[in-house]
Amino acid sequence: MFESDVTFVIGAGASFEAGFPLGQELANDIRNSVSFKFDYGRLVGGNPEIANAIRFLADTTKSTSYWDKCAEISRRLEYCLSIDEFIHRFQHDTDLAIISKIAIAQRIIDAEQQSPMLQRSERHPPKFQPLTDTWYFQFFRMISRGRSKSDIGNIFDNINIICFNYDRCIELYLLNALIEAYGITTNVASGLINSLNIIHPYGTLGTLPELGGRGISFGAEYCDLGAVSREIKTYSEALRDDDLELRIKNAIYRSGSIVFLGFSFGNDNIKLLSPTSDGLLSGKNIFGTCYKMPEPALSVIERSIMNNFYLNSNSSFHIKPMTCASYLNEYNDVIPYE
Repeated sequence: MFESDVTFVIGAGASFEAGFPLGQELANDIRNSVSFKFDYGRLVGGNPEIANAIRFLADTTKSTSYWDKCAEISRRLEYCLSIDEFIHRFQHDTDLAIISKIAIAQRIIDAEQQSPMLQRSERHPPKFQPLTDTWYFQFFRMISRGRSKSDIGNIFDNINIICFNYDRCIELYLLNALIEAYGITTNVASGLINSLNIIHPYGTLGTLPELGGRGISFGAEYCDLGAVSREIKTYSEALRDDDLELRIKNAIYRSGSIVFLGFSFGNDNIKLLSPTSDGLLSGKNIFGTCYKMPEPALSVIERSIMNNFYLNSNSSFHIKPMTCASYLNEYNDVIPYE
């Protein structure tokens, strides 16, 4: 058990280890997906699932503007580093946000279908693959270390996760790992996962059915893309969600240690994490990865966290240019643990 609250802040670089696209790659994929081309009414370019969802929207609303929005996304998105930045830039354009969310949902579904997180086997149920070269494996080893089966009920005590990704990899991995490592039932493991304070500021594809949710299955082949996309939030929508904002800020405020994994440290997301304070907070331990970032970025990151989190001089920083898996493997004994 951690000595005090620890918050793990998860970015795209963490999900990359499970086969999911980084921000720029996702943006490029979406541009290609909505670059529709037709030959006498037959689709010859662009993603057919997204095209079908847009046809349904157009028929339902009797509006042709959605196709125009696709062309606009295809033309303008390349000037942004991520789809989130693009949606925020045009935050008052509701139709643009709707199309963007549909495209995000389809691309994440595609990634789930190709991810090693989706267990494939002729056996039913398939044998769990622990994915030992990922941070998910290192994280589970960290939180389960020294914990007996009889003591599993509080395995997630003092742990908060703020995941900026749309996928459900964390939930699915922890569910399967608990079942495999402790020999417990899906229902028991599901109850434990539901006790974990995990926050998705930008939403997900929906809560997994294994966790009692009504979301689509991980890697689902068929779904109502329009309905799924409504589970995704824009940056502006996240800011307007007072309950979400309070949960995020409380997690950061209470935590003695904050661990950033695969996080890009963008200004908007840092501000979303920033706790409310009338003065300097007590010192915090800041851990994290800055893999493939230029060396001068480290001082900028530290200064941004100090200023936005109102940290005092007793805070310590341990941000290293490592992958998420390598970092947790090396620092699992350093992050304060009882």
